[in-house]
Amino acid sequence: MATKKGRHHGQPFTCLVGNFPYGSDPSHNLPQFQVPPPNRQAITHQVLTVGDNQVSAQNHVGRMDGAIAPKIASLTVADNDFSTGAAVLTLGDFTFTAGVDYVVGGAVGATATNLAAAISTLPHYTATPSGADVDIEYTGGPADQVDFRVTYYGTITNFTPLVPATGFMDNGGPNFDAVTLI
Repeated sequence: MATKKGRHHGQPFTCLVGNFPYGSDPSHNLPQFQVPPPNRQAITHQVLTVGDNQVSAQNHVGRMDGAIAPKIASLTVADNDFSTGAAVLTLGDFTFTAGVDYVVGGAVGATATNLAAAISTLPHYTATPSGADVDIEYTGGPADQVDFRVTYYGTITNFTPLVPATGFMDNGGPNFDAVTLI
């Protein structure tokens, strides 16, 4: 079974906000200007983080509108000989060890099919095999920085190329909508 690491993501929330029914200058809050007191309204919003959480993350206040464009990655099973040591694929919060979390097939295509099936059992992940290639999509959220790398404990490089080769899946992205006034 794949191993999971912990992460937390915020959900949309509602809060009270004070606002004026029209634009106002706080320096005009004197009785002679007859500026009304602020109304009370509620808004529903969430903070959405887009980009690499450790380097260039951007926070947006609003709401997500529609589906998130998936994060994508792919790999190729280049060598089906796992006899010199384990190959461990790290994918987001999970790790997959060859021969433990999925069956190493008799050929690269069978191994790719088995690996894709194992990945597709995870929440928010889908993986599609095509010959020796495995295309992976993640739709779990815009704030996720999804790890994507392989650690070899043997002498054979079983998966190549990893696309992207940055150690993380390519960013997807949400569509943003304005906060909801209640």
